[in-house]
Amino acid sequence: MVGKKLFWTVLVSVLLLKIFILVLFPILGDEAYYFTWAQHPAGGYYDIAPMIAWWLYPYTKLNLPSEWFRILMVIAHLGVAWMIASVCGKWSRFVFLVNLIAPLLIVNVILIADWPLAFFYCAAGVVFFLADQERSQRKSMLLAFASGLLLGLAFLSKYFAVTFFPSALVYLLFTKKDLKRSVLLLVTLGIGFLPGIAQHFFWNQENCFKTIQFNLFTRQNAYDGTFANTFGHYWLYVLALVGPAPLFFSKKFFLKSQDAVNPIERFALVQFLVPMALFCVSAISKGQGIHWYMSYQPWFWTWVALRLARLDLVSLKAKIGLFLWPSIQAVAAITLLVLPIEKLRPSIGERSWRDLVLTTSRDRVAKLISDQPPVSAVISDNYSYASVLSVAFKESGIHLPVGVFGPGVRFGRSFDAWMDWPSLDGKDMLWIGRAFPPELAGSFQSVEMIDPKGIPIAILRGHGFIAQKYLQQYGADILQNYYKKFSWERACATRHYLGAE
Repeated sequence: MVGKKLFWTVLVSVLLLKIFILVLFPILGDEAYYFTWAQHPAGGYYDIAPMIAWWLYPYTKLNLPSEWFRILMVIAHLGVAWMIASVCGKWSRFVFLVNLIAPLLIVNVILIADWPLAFFYCAAGVVFFLADQERSQRKSMLLAFASGLLLGLAFLSKYFAVTFFPSALVYLLFTKKDLKRSVLLLVTLGIGFLPGIAQHFFWNQENCFKTIQFNLFTRQNAYDGTFANTFGHYWLYVLALVGPAPLFFSKKFFLKSQDAVNPIERFALVQFLVPMALFCVSAISKGQGIHWYMSYQPWFWTWVALRLARLDLVSLKAKIGLFLWPSIQAVAAITLLVLPIEKLRPSIGERSWRDLVLTTSRDRVAKLISDQPPVSAVISDNYSYASVLSVAFKESGIHLPVGVFGPGVRFGRSFDAWMDWPSLDGKDMLWIGRAFPPELAGSFQSVEMIDPKGIPIAILRGHGFIAQKYLQQYGADILQNYYKKFSWERACATRHYLGAE
């Protein structure tokens, strides 16, 4: 169905485009945040489980530009496409190409936290499908156990891995398999999943259950907007994932075929529909991000590719539908890359524009800091820019701790665990952020402005940090807002993260 020449032409073209994007797109706040995690290897972190840091850790040992760590995501994308294609028989080459071009070309390069999840989640799905198709019960159970182990690694990437269980259950019920065998498959899958759960639980037990607290309580208590906002955005995200391609397929594509349904086709459809249905229910009240669905999107496009191939519908019309959406995304990506930053200012708002300028000016900021008299630490007003600063310092050879001053944005997150505020008592620090925060002066003996050398940011030097006053001013608020579920959690967080009793 797909000749070698076309296959390699599309593969090389897409890879070149992705490399072009990953090299020229500046490292963004969340990317820098997780890259900073990798420089502090641990068994877990405040926001999510540790897999993304483990994934990036080897790269931090290489003397390469930070943006190039996105090549790991490109490799992961190729891995996902190859794994799924490997169980699609004679249509494998076509399925591989569709999965390569169909997912969002822009965000799937720069949303690094979701690729370990997508990789292990899809790997678990492929192995579970093989377990279901295997006739030997012994081999089938071994494959189901291996699928559980992979799913445990996906869970150590993000909690969304648990959506695999209802998907597997629906698939087994839908295919009307032998009940006893289906139960054994699910139980064996669950047993393989246990090591991942155990690692995460025991690490949290030693660290105030902070990851669980943040995801199950803190994040859930945040205001996500009205029903129109959360539910409307969900459907916009679905449209972005699916794109206009189905509109270009023939009616026969949507009608039930007289032929027997290919097992992998059915498996792929269930792997997409069940999690998306769960997120649809969640979207009634909770806001979501398009990157939340990246683990399920390959299964949708696998179903599309198999459906087209099996019904011999790869017509000119279908090809236009397949290539239209990624082509639009490619044009949008290139436009963003060549567009002057100043042109974006009216459309993205003053705050977002200033954050973008801070991000793209990180090397100039690092140079400015290195020219200043020595300080003991650098602080910022939010974890996102503190992360960008930490990356800039690593690349510039500046050895300074970076922290988030005050409650930051939704807590200082992992930076609060890394900063030892009492040890900085009486020391000087540099504050870098969007604008001068009046409350900064209350935690220092004196504060002076530093010329930002044309960069639209505020830089201040705080002389004589007053640790006790800082902890009194912000400690109670942080503990009340982010560790308010149980009293023992507040006591644990007080000892571990704020350095106070």
